[in-house]
Amino acid sequence: MGTEPDSLLLLLPAELRLRIYEHVIGRCTVYVRMKWTGICTPAGFKYSRLSDRAALLKHGENKTLVHSVPFGSDIRNLAFTCRKIHEESTCLPFKLYTWAFESAFTLDQWISMKCHVPEQLKSMIKTVAMPSPGPSKSSERFLSNMREIHLIGFFKHADDEPHPGAGSGLSKQVMMTLKKDKASGSWMRSGSHIVS
Repeated sequence: MGTEPDSLLLLLPAELRLRIYEHVIGRCTVYVRMKWTGICTPAGFKYSRLSDRAALLKHGENKTLVHSVPFGSDIRNLAFTCRKIHEESTCLPFKLYTWAFESAFTLDQWISMKCHVPEQLKSMIKTVAMPSPGPSKSSERFLSNMREIHLIGFFKHADDEPHPGAGSGLSKQVMMTLKKDKASGSWMRSGSHIVS
């Protein structure tokens, strides 16, 4: 007579369990910014959960954070259930969430500084959002699983119509999406803009 597993969830096929974990974890945007102890001394990072990526288009950090809630160990609650679920789910927030950084410098520091996020998990991030011009080449090499970048800035687009108060060549604040082409490995402009 065999022993029964403690959890009926573990009797389900792995593909179905992953879908359940994805539903439990959900999708959100994590906004990462530097924490400073002095003028030039970084002391780690602050994390906030944003309601959606559109909140990143608000001008200034304070306006962005109006739409945020504290972000902490709650993303790992599922991973604390049991060893098997931990193994299967611990990387999902890094694969599913959009990781937004206040600047390319913050991303570079987040990658290089030792913090409570292991390098193995950082490298699994698939979607990044940040101000233009985007991640540095070294960050891009580290984030080898990155497939989508949301750049925030002023971009000229062929469909843009001149609007009052805009100087020549100046366009609207938008979020431009770039996706990595699987065949060539190059970044291609994709999708529509979110206009503020």
